[in-house]
Amino acid sequence: MGRNEIIIFFRRLCHDEKKSQTTTLIYFTEFMPRILNLVKHVLLFNRVKRILILSCLIAVLILPYFVFADDPANPTLGALEEVGFKYGPYQKATEFTLATNIGVVIKVALSLIGVVFIILMVYAGYNWMTAAGEEEKVRKAKDTIWRAVIGLVITIGSYAIWAWIYKYLLTTGS
Repeated sequence: MGRNEIIIFFRRLCHDEKKSQTTTLIYFTEFMPRILNLVKHVLLFNRVKRILILSCLIAVLILPYFVFADDPANPTLGALEEVGFKYGPYQKATEFTLATNIGVVIKVALSLIGVVFIILMVYAGYNWMTAAGEEEKVRKAKDTIWRAVIGLVITIGSYAIWAWIYKYLLTTGS
């Protein structure tokens, strides 16, 4: 029994005033098992969906514990570090160098600014779609999109300049 049959049943049941109570009872007894069967299938589907979501969540939370990519007891890794830092021109750096911290802060700031301009473009597009032919709203939406595109180009350019400075000037000098 599909959705349309249920709708037809309830329309017959509620809107036909000429029917007697026995006719209504016949309709009710005819369609009630189908309705209960449909409800049972919907509830079973929801239960299966919940179990599947819970299983995926448990798998996502447990599977990272079975990754053995970096073994601290590996003697080869220690030998490579010794050759690179003791005999090579490399210095052992910590993860908290000044250039790295500045790079992270600038990348995060530029990424957030880029996200703001993307959201601004989506907002202006929504305003344009809901303008309903009003020229003033369409003009404002076009201006907002144009300004957001300019801001996004400036942000991407800033990120490119920063990436070049970070790669060629800050990391090669140390």
